[in-house]
Amino acid sequence: MHLIITKKKENCPNLFSLCLVIGFIFLLSNMIWKVDIQGGSPEVRYEVSELIETLGMNRGSFIQNMESISSIEREIMNKVEEVSYVGIKGQAHHFT
Repeated sequence: MHLIITKKKENCPNLFSLCLVIGFIFLLSNMIWKVDIQGGSPEVRYEVSELIETLGMNRGSFIQNMESISSIEREIMNKVEEVSYVGIKGQAHHFT
């Protein structure tokens, strides 16, 4: 019985480290790492970048804190007249 308790105490730091790493990976996977705006004139790209910052979609923000992707696409299409298409792809967000 003493041997089982000793083994559990030896594995406690390993278990804690594993939980910490899994939590860290989960935290980082729910962050926006890159926002890339492609196409259009520099003025339009600047206007879109300002708009997406006000919508909460900038580098380092959490995905849970922003609006849905379809509502962000609609908002960009409605506010910036020069934009003819908005496509948001995956975790790395690209605006074309």
